[in-house]
Amino acid sequence: MTARKSTLRPRRRTSAESLPRDLADWFAGEPRREDQSALPWSALVYPDYMLLRERWQIWKAAHPAAKPPAGFEWIAEPPPELAHGTPWDEAVAQARKCAQRGK
Repeated sequence: MTARKSTLRPRRRTSAESLPRDLADWFAGEPRREDQSALPWSALVYPDYMLLRERWQIWKAAHPAAKPPAGFEWIAEPPPELAHGTPWDEAVAQARKCAQRGK
């Protein structure tokens, strides 16, 4: 008997409810502060740092009036062609693989 593929690999997070709790709280945080005291670690470390833009787009789709956290306005802008010498799509794909291995 064969196992279904969905039981072997995690599904891609596509809704605001499935975002990591610390990021969802940070995206929803009010009021926005300039200090970084409320900044979750996952916003700073690889691979989650590379996925911030994608996760913000998921949050923004569910919460159209949301504004990006202070100091992280760049997550609402289109991605650059290159990220540290690596094509952006490739860098994000590597980050996704790394994030899935860690879970």
